[in-house]
Amino acid sequence: MRLSDALIGGLFALSGVVVQQILATASAHLEHRRARSAELLAEKRSIYARLIVAMRVVQRLSKDHADAPAVAVDRSRITASLDVLAQVNAEVRLVASSDLVERVLAWEDVARCRLLSGDSSATDELRISTVVCALRRDLFPEGTGESIAPLR
Repeated sequence: MRLSDALIGGLFALSGVVVQQILATASAHLEHRRARSAELLAEKRSIYARLIVAMRVVQRLSKDHADAPAVAVDRSRITASLDVLAQVNAEVRLVASSDLVERVLAWEDVARCRLLSGDSSATDELRISTVVCALRRDLFPEGTGESIAPLR
């Protein structure tokens, strides 16, 4: 009877080690996924922040041009600002949903057409608030428990 008790005890000990190893591996995998998720979120925030800054610069140029259309606008400044916006948009395409990419590209197209054509009308179309709301929804989808402050 002692040999069977020893075998049973050994099997229980061995199965305990196997279960512990499985749980440790699963826990490490989950922790790795959480860390990667946090890295991706931080990367998205950084890209989206650069996008908002680039959009704001272009928006400001458009507003300045609308306020004083007779004043010659520095063409190289417009081109440089639009190029920065295009570069950031390329990064956005790597991390954002297709709906968000479409919104951002549409905004860029309107801004590019307006600034390069010299059209100073309809500055309302260059509002960035709808894009910012879409960016925030992408960062904090409903039901994730994250809260975002309302836009002012």
